[in-house]
Amino acid sequence: MVEEFHRVRTHHWIKGILKYIDHSFESFEDALRFASAYECDNFKIFDGNDKLKHSSHGKKTETYA
Repeated sequence: MVEEFHRVRTHHWIKGILKYIDHSFESFEDALRFASAYECDNFKIFDGNDKLKHSSHGKKTETYA
């Protein structure tokens, strides 16, 4: 049996370059809770088959400009 996991990819603009960081979670709920509170420009949540399950703007205190 393959374990279900979810990957959160957070996106960050750093000096005009879009960078990303991946974070892994055992459930969609844990991934969404983390991503909703994480400071980033936007995020995407993928399931264990790399299918996009959710995408949203992140919690960002600074603007890019």
